[in-house]
Amino acid sequence: MELILQKNEILDLGNKPLGLNITCLEGCFWLTQTGDNQDYILVDGQKFTNRRNGQLYGTALEKCRLTLIYAESKKRPPIMEWLNCHG
Repeated sequence: MELILQKNEILDLGNKPLGLNITCLEGCFWLTQTGDNQDYILVDGQKFTNRRNGQLYGTALEKCRLTLIYAESKKRPPIMEWLNCHG
């Protein structure tokens, strides 16, 4: 699935299964996860793969375009089952 977020828009992914890939195609996206002491800043072409349990959320530091896909299956999960996007 591809998403376009405007600057300061929040993306709340909730608790996701391991293996979710988030790729920043353009722009800048800040990402954090409960239980992880490290935050992540994704810019053009950078990818984050969810490897731990915990709520996953982030903010567009500038307008950005993201893709979200599960690594194991390469299937895109139905949006209403797992995506909560807040502006």
